[in-house]
Amino acid sequence: MFNALAFRAAFPGVVSSSQVYFDNAATTQKPICMMQELQSYYSSLIGSAGRGQHRAAINSTRIYQEARSKIASYIHARGPENIVFTRNATDAINIVAGGAREKLRTVDNIVVTGLEHNANLFPWLQACQRTGAKLRIIPLDKDGAPDITQALQMIDEHTRFVALSAASNVTGRTLPFEDLINIAHKHSALVLLDASQLMAHRAIDVEKCKCDFTLFSAHKLYGPEGLGVLYGRDAAFQAISHVRFGGGMAAERSEAEGWFEALPHPEGFEAGTQDIAAAVGFASVLDFLGESDERTRFDYTLTLLESLETGLSEIPGVHILPAGNNRIPILSFFASEVASSDLEAYLSMRGFCTRSGTHCAFSAVRRLAPQGTLRVSLAPYNTSEEVHAFLETIRGAIRYFGGKKR
Repeated sequence: MFNALAFRAAFPGVVSSSQVYFDNAATTQKPICMMQELQSYYSSLIGSAGRGQHRAAINSTRIYQEARSKIASYIHARGPENIVFTRNATDAINIVAGGAREKLRTVDNIVVTGLEHNANLFPWLQACQRTGAKLRIIPLDKDGAPDITQALQMIDEHTRFVALSAASNVTGRTLPFEDLINIAHKHSALVLLDASQLMAHRAIDVEKCKCDFTLFSAHKLYGPEGLGVLYGRDAAFQAISHVRFGGGMAAERSEAEGWFEALPHPEGFEAGTQDIAAAVGFASVLDFLGESDERTRFDYTLTLLESLETGLSEIPGVHILPAGNNRIPILSFFASEVASSDLEAYLSMRGFCTRSGTHCAFSAVRRLAPQGTLRVSLAPYNTSEEVHAFLETIRGAIRYFGGKKR
């Protein structure tokens, strides 16, 4: 059985604050173990990983590579060499999209879904605009899910990449990514899977789902800001060009040989000094998460989500965006008579952290709720008492704004 109180106690920011944090899809709070690990790292003599033969450099290299191995194990990657550290998930997507761009032709196409975050839309749009390739967006069906029938028509022999999210940051819907991966691979297309939202609740098994690239940000998984993880299969990394150049990513060559030759992954995609501390801190978070069962944590948050959804559905004028049966604990809604931005401000004044607007996914929100939504995203450190207080506050907001209009 999941011990929610013990999990919550590990997060000083949650325990010490009078606010209720319901914006976990944007970023998560940080456990004390990560803070202690960062302090320990910076309190020791540090060196530059991969650079130098003195003991400080060797030690930094060792713990940096240990962190890489731990992350590889967490997502069941074939080996640590398949893990590239980036600045964040957006950076990881840009590395892949930029690396794919040089090989795109005017007859080629890139396919994305209509639920994508701008981070998994704009880089591909740029790649197509610069090369003349076509960007195809799988439309949403009446239930707000990517239309698989349309996907079967859009993904063809000219598709070079299919880019999709594992779960929507707007509705929490889990996409049928394994089906789409199979469709793409039948046409020899590569697949990039943005697992930024799903990873906080369900770890991806990259070998099982057979994705070519998978990525996520550490900060959405209780880790430090400024660190992204890009997994790639050997053949996938070999299929894209390098877009970052500098120290640590190349072997020196003579002037006649072109000065340098890019190293294979992961080093070839990690130009410059990396955020060693962030990688080490994130590895400690994965150790912490291993102390409780992922399934029971997830089930606990779904119980909170069910209470939230039931309560909101009983409030007149509240409309909840559809998310389907397979979902993570994210819910977006709007009120007929109240702007979502006004709701967010009202809630903020009463100690609730939520988010209103299009959530950096305006293509999806324009289709599902053109006026924008209020999003609530839950984590295992949230409580049923917080959900009940939120529902009561929403009822008060509806009464307040309704009264002002009369």
